[in-house]
Amino acid sequence: MVGRTIAHYEVLEKLGAGGMGEVFKARDRKLNRFVALKVLPHDQMADPERRRRFLQEAQAASALNHPNIIVIHDVVADDQGDCLVMEYVAGRTLADLVPKTGLSSSQVLRYGIQIADALAAAHHAGILHRDLKPGNVMINDHGLAKLLDFGLAKIMEPAVSSDLTATQTLDSSPKTAAGTILGTASYMSPEQVEGKTLDARSDIFSFGLVLYEMITGRRAFQGDSAITTLTAVLRDQPPRIAELAADAPPQLERLVNRCLEKDPAERWQTMKDLHAAMQGLKEDLDSGSIIASRRHAAVAAAALPKKKTARFLIGAAAGLVVVVVAAGALWLKTRPAPAPPPQQQTAAQPGPAPEPAPAPVEPASTPPKELQPAAARPAPAKAAPPKAAAPKVIITGQAETTPPQSQPIAPATPAPPPPVLAAPQTVAVPVSIPDGTRIRLVATSDVPAGAGKGDVVHLAAAAELRIGDAVVVAKGASATAVLGEAGRKFIFGKKNKVPVMLDTIAAADGSRLHLRGTVQSQSKGKPVELNPPDAKDSPVALPKGTEFDAFVDGGADVKVLKKRP
Repeated sequence: MVGRTIAHYEVLEKLGAGGMGEVFKARDRKLNRFVALKVLPHDQMADPERRRRFLQEAQAASALNHPNIIVIHDVVADDQGDCLVMEYVAGRTLADLVPKTGLSSSQVLRYGIQIADALAAAHHAGILHRDLKPGNVMINDHGLAKLLDFGLAKIMEPAVSSDLTATQTLDSSPKTAAGTILGTASYMSPEQVEGKTLDARSDIFSFGLVLYEMITGRRAFQGDSAITTLTAVLRDQPPRIAELAADAPPQLERLVNRCLEKDPAERWQTMKDLHAAMQGLKEDLDSGSIIASRRHAAVAAAALPKKKTARFLIGAAAGLVVVVVAAGALWLKTRPAPAPPPQQQTAAQPGPAPEPAPAPVEPASTPPKELQPAAARPAPAKAAPPKAAAPKVIITGQAETTPPQSQPIAPATPAPPPPVLAAPQTVAVPVSIPDGTRIRLVATSDVPAGAGKGDVVHLAAAAELRIGDAVVVAKGASATAVLGEAGRKFIFGKKNKVPVMLDTIAAADGSRLHLRGTVQSQSKGKPVELNPPDAKDSPVALPKGTEFDAFVDGGADVKVLKKRP
């Protein structure tokens, strides 16, 4: 196939293969641009129903105009098979981009929001993807996500045929099975495995599996064979994200878990709702509120005493009391008897102080118990006031003794709580961009001289856009645009300017700002006319590096991170 020419497309190299054909990089000789060709093999062309579906889905997907969905240019055919002509995207698939340790949460949300937006647009048009996986998502050099293989997606209808397969983009990714079940085993929904009627919630499950792999770096379901993998999809729960990616916010884990509910009724019901939830989560992550809440939760957990430690302290204290009491009793038994009391003095002399009745003793670990006191000795009427004495205990058959004074056991002093971490010093603040604000753009690739209306023009911000001290559009931010109608459709001569229809540019918070060609609002919907090269026979209509001014259309609010006042 390499080296052949199909219609006016020169096949340059093979990119990959899948269950329904091979994908090649080709050059469009008419428009002097690179494209991707997906070839439906001749043996599959012999099946009229399969060919009808191929063309039907290609037509449906070509109606999707979204910056995160691959553009379908044409369908051509020769004696080798039908070919789907698509936009060629230079970049890496998520399958190649995601490391074994997973992406950061900010990267997951950055790419995930774009994919969700593309799927929401497709679902709104009534199209299911049915083969969503990392190998079918391309990330270009500017961080723009492109969803591939919509040419072989399925239009939503009452029943879903079970004899179709989907197309694989790269050889390194898992192949889409050809046979009775549509899709790739590791990324199927339970209802897809069972061959049931599918709706948008099936794509939501597959999207959850893609998010899981982006976060953890591993697939949620993977067995030794397709059968064991499909069984796991139907029966098992994947390992918790917190066990594989400790830095992932719990809010993100809950969002993914809801995507992966076995029962479609328990999942997110629309991709639009899921997209909105991810946008809100990204705003919280950018503002630092998610990090702060995780830190405070960790501090609170550390301050709580552990049950096992508390039980140990109580048991140790009780044991210490028992030891003290036993030691006191042993000391009472072994102490020698006291000397006999002195003889009674005459009445003229004061007698000894009367001995107070012994106080009852209360064991530390049992309820108080009364002990019988001994009778006090009689004392003369004019006796000196008694001196304070330690209480005595009378034990039957033993001499009077004074027990040792045991000190009360002081409770253990709790350790000081860990210091509370300071809240993040930045906060997301909305910054208003006025209508008509100027943005400098630059062409990031050549526009061929033979380009025509509707062809993509690759642009980026030539410099950052600041409002006050806030960067609202970063340098290099991608902008979307297409060629407009020229005086002569396919040839831009010296006198004919290059019309560029501006669309949007990426803002610092991931949103898209609408653009127009002049500062006046009346120019909305009209192209920017740029001068072509001076050479009349130049093969390039608009050279790479061409700079020009664009203007924000309608104004917008962009959230940027600022230091907390």
